Amino acid sequence: MSDLVTLDRFVFSPDAEIARTTLEAAGIDAVLISDSSKPTDGVILQVHVDDVAAAREILDAPPEIVSEPAEALEDEEHCPRCFGIEIYPVSSRAKRFAATVVFAFAVLSGFQLAAIVLALMGHRLNPRVGNGVFSVVMIGSAFALLFAAVAPKKRCRNCGLEWRGTQRPS
Repeated sequence: MSDLVTLDRFVFSPDAEIARTTLEAAGIDAVLISDSSKPTDGVILQVHVDDVAAAREILDAPPEIVSEPAEALEDEEHCPRCFGIEIYPVSSRAKRFAATVVFAFAVLSGFQLAAIVLALMGHRLNPRVGNGVFSVVMIGSAFALLFAAVAPKKRCRNCGLEWRGTQRPS
């Protein structure tokens, strides 16, 4: 036991466990010691006397950051900016379609109400105008359906990028 040397002290045991597993992955045996009767002492990381220099070098080395994005699976959609796979629609197609149709029929109801008020005032509205407004509302609803069905807007949960459409295979 006298050949073990304290390399570091940790307040949190997960930090000590990460250091221990890092050393063991590099082939250096390490031991964690904690005394439950003295919780303020934290966790002690110890290594063999012969491994102190190598262990210190491994723990003091800056972490390697790989800047290359991970490749997405063939059929998996990913963010064009950060290559994240957590993609979700900004708004659902059904919600956009429903909002457009409700707005269109609110316009139609408003026009009908205006026609009733004009009739009560003694003015007669040309039926062709009513049919034209009704046609515009129906055509607008059809375009809303097409708009909702084609290329929804998407957002990446990681970086917040928004784009419209689906990805093409590269």
